Amino acid sequence: AGAAGRKRGHDAFWIMDPSDQLCLTTHGTLGPCDGDAMWVYVPRKGKDKWSLASVLEPVTRQMCLTRVKASARGGACGGKAAQRWEVVRD
Repeated sequence: AGAAGRKRGHDAFWIMDPSDQLCLTTHGTLGPCDGDAMWVYVPRKGKDKWSLASVLEPVTRQMCLTRVKASARGGACGGKAAQRWEVVRD
């Protein structure tokens, strides 16, 4: 089931790999499921545009999950590469 239609921007969550129970970090790597790996949806201007922002990242230019070629890492929220994320869950 997709996360579409869920209340976004309020509940923090982890993005966990079910095979090893590690979570996505702001560095685009998998690591411990702690506060540093918690994300929240942030609404963007436009229909169906959402960024995934790190809950504890204090530097705004690094707080949103950003696509970089075939990988992901922390980056600025305003760029196109940081928008239109959708989390699909089991």
